[in-house]
Amino acid sequence: MQGCEVVLVVGARLGCINHALLTLQQLQRIGATPAYIIINALDDSAIAEQTTRSLQSWLPAATTILQLPFSAQERAFRRIAEAILANA
Repeated sequence: MQGCEVVLVVGARLGCINHALLTLQQLQRIGATPAYIIINALDDSAIAEQTTRSLQSWLPAATTILQLPFSAQERAFRRIAEAILANA
């Protein structure tokens, strides 16, 4: 998987911050850095926003974290794709 771009998708639910940080630790161990972290809102609660803020406090400022809103339709996926392309 040398040279592959990593995109880490985190489901916004109980334990997701721990899961994300452990995954990032393992990626770092093998010399990989995610190009993007996507927070996937699994319901209409504020957990995705809280997860994003918490992860931002643990990660370098240059880390790109995007949120995929609950009930995402085609336009939401398009917004994520546009954000990824804009940061490429």
